[in-house]
Amino acid sequence: MYEAFLFDMDGTLIRMKLNFKKMRADLEKIIGNVEGHILESISKIEDKELRKKALEYIGRQEKEAADKSEIIDGSIESLKYLKERTIKIGIITRNNRESTLLSAKKTKILDYIDVIISRDDVEKVKPDSMHIEIALEKLNADPKKSIVVGDHYFEIEAGKKLGCLTVGVLSGSGTKETLKNADLIFDSIKEFYEEWIKWKIK
Repeated sequence: MYEAFLFDMDGTLIRMKLNFKKMRADLEKIIGNVEGHILESISKIEDKELRKKALEYIGRQEKEAADKSEIIDGSIESLKYLKERTIKIGIITRNNRESTLLSAKKTKILDYIDVIISRDDVEKVKPDSMHIEIALEKLNADPKKSIVVGDHYFEIEAGKKLGCLTVGVLSGSGTKETLKNADLIFDSIKEFYEEWIKWKIK
């Protein structure tokens, strides 16, 4: 019996429409060359004021995107189904807490969520396992009885480290190639719900 489901948010349950190309270009004007993922580049900045300025910029972009958040088909049905069966539900996201809460309220998923772990709540973001560790601790759930769902290899890698069942969805930035290490892959949360959740969670 599974005790908890941990979902990534953007690209998995909702769409925030963050313009990463623009964010990267704007950030390069602030901090110089941005190599790899944006948050990792910012974390390497030694100048505290410059790092703060970069994070404030990212936060503004996330808030603007959160205001335009849209639910992904199948998300509400999945969350409602799990909630009715007393499965614990968590959000694990690299976005900041303010934009995460705004998105969750706007898309009407907040009432189904038991815990939210944003980048503001961890020292190391996904693919580090800290998001999941903290979420499971707060939910009092066993990793081996928990499922991690996401559209990026970040969630898959983090979930694997702790022995969770990992599920990749192709509704966001991930592909079958980047999500190949997931235990299961579905086109979307709707397909996951219709072809797996309803059959495995009674």
